[in-house]
Parts: sequence; structure tokens; C-alpha cells
Amino acid sequence: MGTARRCRAAVVSLVAIASSAAAGTVYAAPSVPDQGAKHEVYVEADRPWNNTKIWVEEGQTFTIEAFGTVEISPGAAGTTPNGREGCIAGEGWLVPEATCYSLVGRTADSEPTEIDDFGGYYAKETGYIYLGVNDENDVFFDNSGAWRVEITVD
Repeated sequence: MGTARRCRAAVVSLVAIASSAAAGTVYAAPSVPDQGAKHEVYVEADRPWNNTKIWVEEGQTFTIEAFGTVEISPGAAGTTPNGREGCIAGEGWLVPEATCYSLVGRTADSEPTEIDDFGGYYAKETGYIYLGVNDENDVFFDNSGAWRVEITVD
């Protein structure tokens, strides 16, 4: 391969990496967290999924404890990780049939589930743990704040 062709290939690769990075793709090598150690993360309410950067293997168990409130729309009362009592999300929500505005999660690209403020879970797939607010799709922009979450991997 000639020098010009190698340079073009390198530029194309760098552009692809830069484009992926801008789109939120994570390229860091996964690190398995210390078993039994608590890891503190924040779940920002203004985006569908927050990558905790905590890597788990399929079948591995972990515990989640969540604290605080987020604002679902300007001026709204704070919402805890348990969501809005009596409200069940319908089609067009991040996790249909889960409590509205509750903490939800998934591992890698697995089917998401309701988390609430405390519970033990297992990884349905190998990958990162993702957490979010169960809100209507495409309306996260008016949310604000973050829940503080502690994750302990067994």
C-alpha cells in the first residue's frame, strides 16, 4: 500500500472514530468492577439511557440503590426513583408497562426493566449497565436533575 493510500485510510479511520465519539460511542476497554465494592453514578434525567460504565457478565448479580429526585418538566414536583404512583407507562415510553418516571435499567442491549429505588438484579447480557428515567420517548429534553445511584456488583 502506498504512502498516500495509507494516509487516506488513516484519515478515514480518524474521522470514523471522531464521528462515533461525537455520537456517544464508548471505546474504552471494559473493566470489571471490584466485587462487593459500591460504585456511585448519577442518572441524568434529560437523556434516555445513561451508561454507568460498569461492566457485568451475563448472569452476574448486582444491587442498585437510588436516591434523590428529578424534575420531569419545568416547575413539576420532584420525582423519586419509584416514579409516579398509579401511573403505568403506555406505548411510546422508554419501558412500556413500567411505572411512569421510575428508574429503569438494562444491560447491554437486553430488554429493559423497572428498577425503582432498591433491588437485586442479574445481567441478562454481558455489557455495561444502563439506567434511565422511564419517560415518553422524545421528550427527555424538558427533564432536569439526576438521581444518585449506588451499584454493588456481586
